[in-house]
Amino acid sequence: MVNFKKTFLIDLTILLIVVGALAGGLLFFGRSISGSVDRIAGLRQDIVNRSASLDFYATLRNQYNNEGKAYLNVLHNIVPTKDQLIDLPKEFQSLASQQNIGFGFSFAGETAVASGGLGSVTFRLNLEGQTLDHLLQFVRKLQDFRYLSSLDSLVVVGRVFYH
Repeated sequence: MVNFKKTFLIDLTILLIVVGALAGGLLFFGRSISGSVDRIAGLRQDIVNRSASLDFYATLRNQYNNEGKAYLNVLHNIVPTKDQLIDLPKEFQSLASQQNIGFGFSFAGETAVASGGLGSVTFRLNLEGQTLDHLLQFVRKLQDFRYLSSLDSLVVVGRVFYH
């Protein structure tokens, strides 16, 4: 009976060690697998996001090729290059002479092209006309002027005659 008790205790101890080792292994590998599952889920979400971005890029590229390229060519034809603005004073002078208006021109500043945007040139026109109607006709013609995209201010200086 003593032998049986001793054998039973040895077998029970071995069983508890094996069960403890298995339980410890299950806990260790369970945590490791859980962390791996979380990383895999995050990587899957990254793949989904990148796939959506790629689809969006493909759509934009397709729209650009089908529609945007034509408008870009139109835009390049409408917006002048910096070198084309050298004759800007002559073109204003021609427009002013058509309206019988005295003319003075000076460049006031330049905003350089920045990261794919457009640059701009600021200028000042000094006009002198016989009547306000001549000046207003000139301003109306400016609306159709091919280079002008905005008119920031208009100053009218008049003269009153007396005797």
